[in-house]
Amino acid sequence: MRAMSILGLVVAAVMAVAGILVVIPAFGLFGIVWTGIALLILVINGSRFLRRGW
Repeated sequence: MRAMSILGLVVAAVMAVAGILVVIPAFGLFGIVWTGIALLILVINGSRFLRRGW
């Protein structure tokens, strides 16, 4: 399960960066929603990873 948490962190981070650099400038409000959801997923996976630890 640690691998899934790490994968979730990486995917969410890529989506958040893409949202900031590409989606917000191209799509405006939709981009803000996209990035917010990506950041929420990043926080959830991060807390899940930290709770389980190595």
